[in-house]
Amino acid sequence: MRAGIKPRRTIRFVLFTGEEQGLDGSFAYVKQHQSELANHLGDLVLDEGQGPVSEFQMGGRDDLVATFQPFSKSLANIREIKVNEKVESGTDTLPFSMAGLPGINMNQDSPDYKYTHHSAGDALEAVKPDVLTQNATLMALTAFWIADRPDRFAIPWSPERTAKNVARARPIWILKAFNLWPYGNLGSGEKSKEE
Repeated sequence: MRAGIKPRRTIRFVLFTGEEQGLDGSFAYVKQHQSELANHLGDLVLDEGQGPVSEFQMGGRDDLVATFQPFSKSLANIREIKVNEKVESGTDTLPFSMAGLPGINMNQDSPDYKYTHHSAGDALEAVKPDVLTQNATLMALTAFWIADRPDRFAIPWSPERTAKNVARARPIWILKAFNLWPYGNLGSGEKSKEE
């Protein structure tokens, strides 16, 4: 806003809570905004440690990888960031992927995070200011690029395609066990990467 630039589309900032308890906040958001999801372009999440962004995971949306790669390459003066179609199910991208939208996870290179993850040492003081600044810059640039494109970045996939996409990435019996699977038997014939 201080730069005086305004994207073509709205960027909404959301602080999801309850991620560790089962993605409660992001599932609640998707449910509460169900009638608006056709207008959403996806979500962009940075939530995997304290390290620099290493890849953009497109939430199963293999149709968007080729579109996103030129943007990622334009960030090379900051750092090289790969793009893939992976569905990240352990953070607040999953509910959006399950709604047929790109749940874009900004995966981070945080090999030492396993020693402090969800511990008393997992505090703001452990964050490296230069990495935090770079990641925030990358997130802002990415959000602006998605929101300011002349053509729409993504439209929601059909329930059939969405169910197959998520079922390939995550065993749906887990989602069914927690009453989080909205697609009945759709996707049941798909084998997840874990199976």
